[in-house]
Amino acid sequence: GCGGLGSVVPAVTAAKMGAGGAMKALATALVVALTLALARPASGARATGMAVPQVGVEELNSQGGKETLLGALAELGIVAVTGVDGMEEAKKRALEATHACAWKENNALADFDDGTSRVTLAATVHGLTPTTPVQENSHFGEIQMSNGGSADELCSGLTAATDDLRSLVSRTATSFVLAMSDVIDSGEDVVMASADGLGYNSLAEIVEEGEHLEHFHSYRKDGADTVEDDESAADTIEMHSDAGLMIAFTPAATLQPGEAEDDDAIFTSDRGQFFIELGNGTRTAIDFGADQDSAVVFMVGDIMEQLYHSSSGIRATPHAMTLLVDGSGAEEWHRVWYGRMLLPPRDAFLVASAGGKNDRMTFGELREAMINSVDEGDGVGSGMGCSRSLLEVDSIPSCGDNQMYCWMRCMDYLPEANPETCEAQGLELKCLSQRNQVWSVDDGHGDFNPTCTNSTESVTEPPSIPERQSDCGKDWQSFLGESEFDNGLELVNETLYLLWNVTDDDKVKMKMAYDGIAGYLSVGIVNVGGKKNGMNGGHVVMGINDPDPDIFGAPYIGTGVDEYIIDEEESAFRHWSTPVPEGLFDTEMTVTDCFTSMTFTTDSIAGQPLNISQGENLLMWAMHTGTYLKGYHEGRGIVTIPLRDFGHQKASIPKTD
Repeated sequence: GCGGLGSVVPAVTAAKMGAGGAMKALATALVVALTLALARPASGARATGMAVPQVGVEELNSQGGKETLLGALAELGIVAVTGVDGMEEAKKRALEATHACAWKENNALADFDDGTSRVTLAATVHGLTPTTPVQENSHFGEIQMSNGGSADELCSGLTAATDDLRSLVSRTATSFVLAMSDVIDSGEDVVMASADGLGYNSLAEIVEEGEHLEHFHSYRKDGADTVEDDESAADTIEMHSDAGLMIAFTPAATLQPGEAEDDDAIFTSDRGQFFIELGNGTRTAIDFGADQDSAVVFMVGDIMEQLYHSSSGIRATPHAMTLLVDGSGAEEWHRVWYGRMLLPPRDAFLVASAGGKNDRMTFGELREAMINSVDEGDGVGSGMGCSRSLLEVDSIPSCGDNQMYCWMRCMDYLPEANPETCEAQGLELKCLSQRNQVWSVDDGHGDFNPTCTNSTESVTEPPSIPERQSDCGKDWQSFLGESEFDNGLELVNETLYLLWNVTDDDKVKMKMAYDGIAGYLSVGIVNVGGKKNGMNGGHVVMGINDPDPDIFGAPYIGTGVDEYIIDEEESAFRHWSTPVPEGLFDTEMTVTDCFTSMTFTTDSIAGQPLNISQGENLLMWAMHTGTYLKGYHEGRGIVTIPLRDFGHQKASIPKTD
């Protein structure tokens, strides 16, 4: 259903991938090869449905699985990931519990023109499932009633009943997003710009940093509006495409509550009919197939199309739903459904209609504007609903008298950077990077600010880290030294490791090693509740490879290992580049022609104690391997680990070549 997120388009509308044309051609070829056979009629008078393309969950990491995903999303914008172990029981348990809770008397009721009523429970999920081992429900928000009250408090056992479904969808979505990111992202180009100047380089990063919306819906239709078949039934939810990145959902089912309070509900096939609109405008019914009870379905939204259509052909999926009734006790059964709308980060730049002109705003600002629009309209918004026609930038917005347009937004003048101050120095006020390069509206990634300067240099790509020797493989195990440590976690399969020993005086001797040459390696303590999944405000140890002050590193630090506290609001490294030395011992940053590692001993990070003797630590890690930039990253994650008696465990994040 419509997420009510508005008509939005990213400020950077496509990843500029060198292989984009080939990728689009591949998608087209796969579309031709993809067999979309007509499925058998599900039951009764339902229309024959077009089978949704399927990929087994075990096939997601294979080349064939990734190609099928890409082909399906380019042709239809929808694909089912099947064979999710435990999904059928988890789905039934969660939907029975949320249905019973949602229909309590004090919950808000939504009525549709065709006579259908719907109740909803809602929640948020932060990012992707963190790297295992971890408490998988740690990123789940509290489930709430439509009226804002706590469903967890009102309905005993609701959290326990829904955790398995939410965890399975999280794990499946993580695998799906990583697989898609591997085939549609270059890893080097900016996919979405962000307000802090760093931007997001991949679909995986975008989804990881987003706050996603969950809905548990239960529909009921008055039997008086009986219809013969789906062709004569009015749409319950009219044809629309969602405004988010994509929606992950479990195919709907029909639930008939038990006659007594302790009786189990009866689940049967969906009595509704789900439709999509094909690329040629044809409306067709969809059949999710015999494996639908073990499936998570992914359907593309408007933002995803805007990001990737030009490079890989991915299209948003207009869809509709019709709820059918047969006149036989319709009030006793309900259509139950679970879905999760995957959304961009709040600081990602979008374009939206505001006040009759095109303005750049972040996704968070857009959501606030939409909420205000609904509040001011007594529950009715100002037209920023589900939409297929997204706005493009056609002009630079005018800024205030004390502002300049810099890096896709209006920035305030600074005491040291304003027209008067610059003129007095014989300089000009420009939007300048840390490399003394002048920003233009065609530039994306970077860290730009109002600056007095005489520079006329255009923005160029930062220099890359030199490629390593070709014969490095044989020396990796010796460099890693895994056998020297009692504990270890493989953060990225066969690529990045975190190793440690607990010393006799309750300190931890830690080594982070990368099979390659890195600009930096980092591990630290998550700032729970902080921005960007707790990155902002986090206490970290960084091993920095900064070999030459003339090579852009912004700012130059020098090679070494030190402690830092990331600024709570500003992510760019220059805002928190001053070390906070508190308690590191025996530090060493090792960079060879083949490998990189940092080692240190401590019992705290930048003054924040680690749980060493007992308990767990919520840690975050990051690395950057493309350039010497210290605020960017190719990979990062969150892990929950005890430091004592952990042993050696493998990663859940696959290696990507």
